[in-house]
Amino acid sequence: MGLAKLQITPVDGKKQNQAIEALFNPKEYTISKSVPWNPQSASGLDAPELQFTTGQGETLQLELFFDTYEAATNVKTHTDKLHELALIDTSLHRPPMVLVTWGTLSFKGVVESLNHRFTMFMEDGTPVRATCSITLRRAENARSRPPTTAATRARTTRSCTPSGGARRCRASRARSTTIRTSGGASPTPTASTTPSGSIRAFA
Repeated sequence: MGLAKLQITPVDGKKQNQAIEALFNPKEYTISKSVPWNPQSASGLDAPELQFTTGQGETLQLELFFDTYEAATNVKTHTDKLHELALIDTSLHRPPMVLVTWGTLSFKGVVESLNHRFTMFMEDGTPVRATCSITLRRAENARSRPPTTAATRARTTRSCTPSGGARRCRASRARSTTIRTSGGASPTPTASTTPSGSIRAFA
């Protein structure tokens, strides 16, 4: 039986099921779990009462080593594949979910942080050795941010008043009102009033 290699596989999006295989297996990995508690104020106690808020998914931290010195090729052909896991997939409007598998390890979630450290270069500056630090957060489902709707523009009118021989105009929000006459006469056309109190009639 051959050596099992760690794989990171997108489970949705354009690169679904296209596994990224480690050139070298990690020396170790860390799984962490945080439990958030909020302290509640209480007089006369040295230690406050704690209130549970909400659960948080586990995190998986690991480092992957890439070396293409012998092949004299750009190591970014490998690291760029990992970097894409932290970028927005246009078909999902979010980064993809991934599945990390290696031996008994099976961790499904999303990339929370990614760091590339390039440590060896060819004479022309081509990177040939890199260490990638990845933090993933466990999740069974993920969704994109809902689209925002553009705010509607308020209708405004321009009121002009003479000042020293010149006309000064300003825009203001229009408020419609109807002016009626007494004695059974028909109503006058609808008018628009401005905050300054002037009335502008509309035909």
